[in-house]
This record gives sequence, C-alpha cells and structure tokens, in this order.
Amino acid sequence: MVNGNQNSVFSKKPLQCAVILIFLSLISFSNSYSQFGRLYVNVPSEAHIFQLHYYNTHSNTWVDESIPVDENKSYTSLASLSYTKMMNYFGRSGGIGAVIPVSSLLSYNTGTDLITQRVGGLGDPSLMLDMNVYGGPSLTREQMTKTPPTTYMSAHFVWGVPLGSYNDTKSTNIGSNRFSYKFTLNQSFTTMKGKNWLDIYGSVKFSGDNKKYLGSNVLSQQPAYGLEIHYSQDVGNKWWLNAGGIYSGGGKISVNGVEGKEQNSFKLGLAASFPTWEHGSAIVSYNHSVWKTDGSPDVNQLIIQLNYTLYP
Repeated sequence: MVNGNQNSVFSKKPLQCAVILIFLSLISFSNSYSQFGRLYVNVPSEAHIFQLHYYNTHSNTWVDESIPVDENKSYTSLASLSYTKMMNYFGRSGGIGAVIPVSSLLSYNTGTDLITQRVGGLGDPSLMLDMNVYGGPSLTREQMTKTPPTTYMSAHFVWGVPLGSYNDTKSTNIGSNRFSYKFTLNQSFTTMKGKNWLDIYGSVKFSGDNKKYLGSNVLSQQPAYGLEIHYSQDVGNKWWLNAGGIYSGGGKISVNGVEGKEQNSFKLGLAASFPTWEHGSAIVSYNHSVWKTDGSPDVNQLIIQLNYTLYP
C-alpha cells in the first residue's frame, strides 16, 4: 500500500537520505523525558509541525534535569519553539526537526536561603530525527482519513548542542556546556483504533564532558536511562486524558574523577489534550517526583504545549 517507491528513494531523494546518514553518524544514541503519551502518533507525510512549549519547574537540578545539586533548589521557566518536517523514509513515516529554547533560572541554597544564581538566556538547542520502525506507514492526509491507527514502534534521536547560557563560576546553569546524544524507542499499542493508547518509552542519553565546571573542573556523567509507561483515552471526539509513570536511573556524575551517587527516581504524571483552532491543539501536563534516592532529581513540573500542523 505504501511501499511502491521504496526502490527509488535514493535516486529521488538523495538529500534526505544524506541527512539521515549524517544524523545516524552524529547521534550515536542519547535525560529530558517525554512526560506524557501520544508524542509519536503518525501524522500525514506532507505535514509541517510547529510546537510551542512552556515548562514551569521547581527542582534540585539545572535546567538539564539530569544534573542534580542537592544543596540547591531551582525555579525554571522555559519556553521552546520546535519545528518538524514529516517525510517518507523508505515507505515509513519519519521526520526531521529542531528545538530552540529560552529559559530563566533562579537557584538558592537550601541551607542559607541565599540566591546562588539568577539568569536568563538561550538554552541548549537540539536537532531531532524520528523514524517509524513498523506499524506507521507514511501516508498522505487523504490516505490517513481512510486508515485506522494500529500498534506501532518508532525510534527517535536527539542531538543537544552546547550553545546555551553558561557561567563557569555558578553551581547551576541554563546551558550544560556539553554535547548530548539521546536515543528513544517507543512501543505504542491501541485496542480501539486510536481511541486509546498504551505508550512505552525507553531511552538512554550519553553526555560529553563539561570541562569548565566551577572553573577548570571536569564534570562527567555516565549514561542516563529512562522508562515511561502512559495510558491515554479519548474523551469525546477531540479530547484525551493521560496518566503515566516515569522512571529515571543511571546518570552517575563525577567531578575530576571523583564519583557521586547513582540516580534513581520515579515520577507520576497527568495530562489532558483538547482542540484549540483549526489544525491546532493544546496539551496541559503535570508531573511530580514521588520517590528518589539521595543525589537524584526531585522535580515538580507544569507543561503547556501548543501544537499547530501546517499542510501545503
């Protein structure tokens, strides 16, 4: 049904294939977590997707939630704009995109109540590559209206670039001053032709060294792992509700070779999606740490996401 042009992809779309190969070579595998379900549902191959995100976070971390600082608490307001161009990759649905974040950060020492950081600026941008593995064929908008959603699996790569605001005299920062590489694999099940979804996300994130941590110290981090399970259900024609659990582990930090503690934490999350304007929707989500070990992220977070799909 959708594989008729598989043999001619390289001849007809050499630039797209080159981009895929470049990304696969750069983004080996890659803790930002997904936080709710239905993130990777199939959309028409001709779509241009624009998303505006807002995150209001109270935590013991940097803006990068994989870097906890137990003696500090931080308030973060982050807004980001993302763009994804959907494409046909060998008959499968896929996309390529970018995220540009801007953030403010206020941190204080929990022992002295003194402010340790107050800053605003650009966050670390990221480049994204998404590709369906099975169950999500590349379909046009017209074809999709005639094709009920089915169980699918897809793979997702994110390459974080260290261009964000960074001050090497501060213990918390907006930018992480290191490259990051994240790989996510999702398996999504539906028993009601897209009216309900069970989403399972597994991820691993690799990070480079920050060689300017509090001066000339070197901050290194072992791979950070994530596992999320979310269930969502349609309510009416265009609303859906979601509940899920988010586990994060690994990510042990060392400074100049002196290792810290292994990270282990678990969050619960709720989300609701509703229509806004034509081809648009909004998602409101909240997640909260309910268990963690010492040296792990402790996060309370509100997320508002606005989505708009443009068709040529």
